[in-house]
Amino acid sequence: MDGYERAGGITIGVDGSCAFGDAGLQLVPMLPAVAITERGAQVLDWVRTHVDVDPDTIEVEFHAGALRAIIRHGFDQERWRLRIVIRNLGADDASLTAGLLGLVGGHAWVWAAGNAGLVALATDEELGSPWAWRLTRGSLERLGDEVRWLAPGIVVGVADRYVFEMDGGRQASWAECEGLLPAWLPSLTADPLERVVTVNLPDAVVSAPDCDVTTSDGVTTIAGTRRALAEVHGAFGRVDLDLDFPPSWEVVVDRLTDAHASRLLSKTHVEAPRAGHHPLEELGAWMLLWASNGTETPPDVVDLFLDEVEETLDAASIGTLAMAALVVLADREPGRAVPLLDQAVGRVRPAVGMTVALSRAWASAWARGADIAPIESALRMIVAMAPAGGLASLEAAVLTPGREDEAVQALTAMVGGGLPGAQLPRRSDVELAQAVAIGSLIPFESETVKLLKRALDDVSARLRSSTDPQVVALLALARTDD
Repeated sequence: MDGYERAGGITIGVDGSCAFGDAGLQLVPMLPAVAITERGAQVLDWVRTHVDVDPDTIEVEFHAGALRAIIRHGFDQERWRLRIVIRNLGADDASLTAGLLGLVGGHAWVWAAGNAGLVALATDEELGSPWAWRLTRGSLERLGDEVRWLAPGIVVGVADRYVFEMDGGRQASWAECEGLLPAWLPSLTADPLERVVTVNLPDAVVSAPDCDVTTSDGVTTIAGTRRALAEVHGAFGRVDLDLDFPPSWEVVVDRLTDAHASRLLSKTHVEAPRAGHHPLEELGAWMLLWASNGTETPPDVVDLFLDEVEETLDAASIGTLAMAALVVLADREPGRAVPLLDQAVGRVRPAVGMTVALSRAWASAWARGADIAPIESALRMIVAMAPAGGLASLEAAVLTPGREDEAVQALTAMVGGGLPGAQLPRRSDVELAQAVAIGSLIPFESETVKLLKRALDDVSARLRSSTDPQVVALLALARTDD
């Protein structure tokens, strides 16, 4: 890219964007596309008019009609400040469309909460030491995968200006990023037993529809039963808190059972001759959910599941949840399940989470005094056949000597080191649940790994609100040994 190189492999482009090394990671400020005045709507054709470069600052100026914009990167030792200013030099107030913050390539994590926010970026080569900035002026909003530094509808008056600013720099670890968050910010995920979030901010006003909000001696307590949006108003402006009040595990399983099991059981009785209508992974998910809650699995469902497994193994392998469910049945009802488990291990093929299921199978076989050699052979095969990139590669790294740190850093970046917000682009609930399951294989000893454990615990708690039995079953797989 055309631009100006800085220390640390940073290149500031002539359009005000910045690139990090050669990995393709970029931060691209995008100016608003349309201005609306009393004279009507005007498409803004921004033209670069000036670039000012000195040892500590790179400033790019643009003009579009009566509007002027400046994108400024300021460097002061370890600090890096990004500042965007829009001035109105015309005769009419201008209402602007959104200004976006493009985050391209690499790993991006964003917490956009109005008048507070954080952006963290990491390259594949240096996952453990992200660049991170906190919002110091203006606002930061996120709609899907779109990050807005300028909210649509912002009006810049005549002779006035709008200023957005982020301040930060290179962080030694994801844990250091926490120092960029507001000091008063609570954990946004409540403990499943207490289901309460506390905001210790005496001069603020807190509101949270559908929650019980009480204030005493400057401390606000928010009690809820589901996900909720709270607003905190103070001298800093408005900060939106995306709160989650996850239920206990027992309530999670009971809720899913009430929502889905009657359908599953009715089909079991009515359509048993057409068992293929029940996807095997869905049946495996139910086996895991009922077992994790100590609920007796309906005998008809067990029989249907084993019939499906037997039929599938005649020609193919089974998936992660079905394998894990077979392990549960091998421990509880070994007569028919153990031979099928042995057969399934012999036919196993790579699938995300399969090493977790096989690790459970290894523990089950060892406890029963059975031969563990076939399972160890299957584990080695899965690790050797793992494709490069993605969760399957991370899963293999967890079980490969010398690659454990690689897996820890990649999983930590995937869940933002426990920071509020979400990855960009946003991961699906299934992928996040798979990450939780894979993380359960890691022995949590070092401080770096303990940070990952806390982050995965938070992800797991938030995913309890999922209505997808297979997502929650992956969480059950992660907690099999609890």
